[in-house]
Amino acid sequence: MAGPAPGWRLRPLAALALVLALAPGLPAAQAGQAPRPAERGPPVRLFTEEELARYGGEEVDQPIYLAVKGVVFDVTSGKEFYGRGAPYNALTGKDSTRGVAKMSLDPADLTHDIVSQIMGF
Repeated sequence: MAGPAPGWRLRPLAALALVLALAPGLPAAQAGQAPRPAERGPPVRLFTEEELARYGGEEVDQPIYLAVKGVVFDVTSGKEFYGRGAPYNALTGKDSTRGVAKMSLDPADLTHDIVSQIMGF
């Protein structure tokens, strides 16, 4: 019996990267149309790095959060991908912008601090 294709584990990460790349263009109004007023959603929650680290999928009764470019996503519904021992658990509980952008799970890439890594600060 043949196993899964070699890149099968990268598909959810690639899909997340694609959604994030396309998301800024989604609410754009077409020419000649007035923009719609913003809809009220749930209140914004700000996280410190320490607070976000509590939601890395280690505890069964806690939600699982992943941050990219400072935006926190609740990925609890995908715990088979992001929960404890799952393939992408390394991305959770922190801002993993660089790892998502590079589609990398290398610990050196699991950080939001892209500028200092690129510029060598």
